[in-house]
Amino acid sequence: MMHNIQRGVSLYSFQNETYLGKMTLEEVIGHCTRMGARGIEIIGEQTFHGWPECGVPEQAITEWHRLMHQYDAVPVCHDFMLDYKRYKGRPMPFQEQVQSVQRDIDFAARLGMKFIRSLVSVAPEVLVAGAPYAEDKGITILLEVHAPLHFDHPWIIRHAEAYEKANTRALGFLPDMGMFLFRFPRVWKERFIRNGCPQEAADFIEKAFDDRILSEYVILDVMQNGARAAGSHGRNTAS
Repeated sequence: MMHNIQRGVSLYSFQNETYLGKMTLEEVIGHCTRMGARGIEIIGEQTFHGWPECGVPEQAITEWHRLMHQYDAVPVCHDFMLDYKRYKGRPMPFQEQVQSVQRDIDFAARLGMKFIRSLVSVAPEVLVAGAPYAEDKGITILLEVHAPLHFDHPWIIRHAEAYEKANTRALGFLPDMGMFLFRFPRVWKERFIRNGCPQEAADFIEKAFDDRILSEYVILDVMQNGARAAGSHGRNTAS
């Protein structure tokens, strides 16, 4: 069987270089294409100053397309975040979440992207509500499946069922290689302990990984309550 798999790069790989000012956007894109990786994936907040709070001026969009043309690169995907914890003490209202996704769809369309990648924490109902708008813009929303989740996880199955019921081509999945990480790496845990992480907290995090609990829940538990025996809080896995 023949496959025409082409190479691409997420500019997330250059986060330190760009943040520290060691490489410009043009230098990063040129570097990628010279090694044969013409497909470009971005994280809006990293690549474009001011996104999403202040928007992006048309001049920056024009410059983006100039770089794509000059280096024979292909805009592929915009990775977006949904700040549903923007308001202290309450989640962002549902309609605002949908509107946030729509803004990212518009942004991706301006950049010439065909895909946007959603963090796994975004509820399926939000993505389904944004799907008709994505279809109109020629954009496909892909949910990232990332460790510790996997395609048999209840949260991912919930998304799959919602997508199938919506009967739209604008929703899909983006597998991350991390989904094949079946256990929390021992060397990570040992390093965290050496760096000062309490043994109890390290054990709690490792157990939560084994139980496939969403990382947002684990972080919140550790920050607010300290390490407790995993399962004592009765938290399920986002079902």
